[in-house]
Amino acid sequence: MKNLQLGALICAAAMSLAGCFGSTETVPVNLDFSRTNYGFINSGGYAAGSFFAWNKAQDELVFLGNVPGFEPPEPGRGRDVVASYAGGLEIGGEYATYGRLARAKADAWVRRISAFEIKNGTRVAYSNVYTKITDHLSKDMADGGSLIEEWGISEAIGDPDQRFIIVRDVTYGDTIRLQVDAEAGADGSLSVPVKDGSIKVRLNGRGLEGIAGDNIEITFFVYVLEPYWKQEDGVKTLAVRRIKSEDISGLPGLLRRVGVDS
Repeated sequence: MKNLQLGALICAAAMSLAGCFGSTETVPVNLDFSRTNYGFINSGGYAAGSFFAWNKAQDELVFLGNVPGFEPPEPGRGRDVVASYAGGLEIGGEYATYGRLARAKADAWVRRISAFEIKNGTRVAYSNVYTKITDHLSKDMADGGSLIEEWGISEAIGDPDQRFIIVRDVTYGDTIRLQVDAEAGADGSLSVPVKDGSIKVRLNGRGLEGIAGDNIEITFFVYVLEPYWKQEDGVKTLAVRRIKSEDISGLPGLLRRVGVDS
């Protein structure tokens, strides 16, 4: 495989789609927050402990803030790892109207030709997540704060359409680079043959270019949580628990909208 710019992958994915549907326009394909076997690509620069409200009825995700206690590991010698694409891309232009069929073909193509190399990677799966959340809320309340109300936690108790998401299993590293089997022109584009001629395709969107630094959050997994009241010895306290059955396949799209909607 060759280390190429992300545009080459978009071109290759578009080639597959163009061969199926035909087009005369540039095809935008967005990989921000796509899923890999190491978690979601951290296109938003979120830290471990990032906390979101998820309104399932309105299909809306809102970033609320950071729960403390999720300190990054000490910089050290990790290892280079290769993550496999697992889904979550977004197709724009005329292909957006083809829905599942277009996404399935693009997903299959991207999965076949690509991988993501994480330099100096260290995976950290944080524990005691529930306690970290409730301790933070309890301390805030003791200090006169109102996060429980501001974050809508009390209101969400007992509502199946209200969930919360926390970033808690993070792979740290220095960069994530795309490896792709494809040939690109000097400008990063490809001339893709279609039924009546050819189209020129290139990357639209932020892609992976901004994910680089020293021991930063590269990819992450999440917990989906619900709050509830816990009764012990006649005392009612706030608690949270993980909901394992929630379908989070749409999370990449929700995360892509957070920067606009939050």
